[in-house]
Amino acid sequence: MLPRTGTRPLVLAGSGCFLAGFGWLAQAHANSGYLTSVLGPTLLIATGIGLTFPTLMAAATANVPDRDAGIIGGLANTATQVGGSIASRCSRQPPAPQPEFKPADIPPSPSPPAMTWSSS
Repeated sequence: MLPRTGTRPLVLAGSGCFLAGFGWLAQAHANSGYLTSVLGPTLLIATGIGLTFPTLMAAATANVPDRDAGIIGGLANTATQVGGSIASRCSRQPPAPQPEFKPADIPPSPSPPAMTWSSS
């Protein structure tokens, strides 16, 4: 698709998919269904990844002499990984406090049925 459309339309479409997918995923709550609240947005985000990342890598390595292509590709990939790691580290929130359960809150489990062996 890149030779036909160019870099800008693919990056914009991929970024739009990211925005829509993460916005949709942010609407999920504890009682949400899997298909409508997890699978749908995840597929939209994956489409954004597929449109954006290869396009950016191709743009970063365009017009690079063959002898430097491996170095440039490695640097671009490393920059992507480092940027993602930093963004992930900066966006972490402390975990929500968990309710404390007491033994009285947990009902006793039923005992298993007795097993009998037959010699037939």
